Amino acid sequence: MGPQGPIGETGATGPTGQAGHSPIVKASKTGTVTTISIDGVNVVSINDGEQGPQGIQGVKGDPGIQGPVGEPGAAGHSPNVTATKAGTVTTVKVDGVAIATINDGAKGDTGETGAQGIQGPIGETGPQGLRGETGAAGKDGHSPSVTATKSGTVTTVSVDGKAIATINDGVDGATGPQGIPGPAYTLTESDKNTIANAVLALMVNAESTGM
Repeated sequence: MGPQGPIGETGATGPTGQAGHSPIVKASKTGTVTTISIDGVNVVSINDGEQGPQGIQGVKGDPGIQGPVGEPGAAGHSPNVTATKAGTVTTVKVDGVAIATINDGAKGDTGETGAQGIQGPIGETGPQGLRGETGAAGKDGHSPSVTATKSGTVTTVSVDGKAIATINDGVDGATGPQGIPGPAYTLTESDKNTIANAVLALMVNAESTGM
């Protein structure tokens, strides 16, 4: 075989090829179905498979390295909040700047009177009060004059000269048989008290009736 000949001349440029195309590929999921489309045309649908059993828990990892200390925060501020009222308007201020005004609402009508409540239990007896001042002296007492006078068969009892009662003698009864003479009788203190109380009762009755 003879030696290789020299390289031939470069041939003419070929015709321009067609423009390239980068397709738009999208994947969207609805429920358990994933749809893949190219340039807006669905080309495949993929259904989710059934969920497999829970796997064994892995070994707990070592704690991470603590991060650096953050920079100190800016100093806090406690705002001064005040509320002042002038007439029917209340003004709320924060650090001296008014942020809101509140007008009082109109006064409502008076409501109906509620039902009477249940009476509460009786309270404990309070302490003994101070002794009152001595009252004025009473009027002088009066000892009435009691008399008894008899005219015929009528006995008149008078108090301070005023008749308060008349007593008629009873009709004489038939004479009874002669009794056995008894021992001499002497008024006892009890008899005297009984008589005095009877007279006193007549006096009191006379004063109360104005006789």
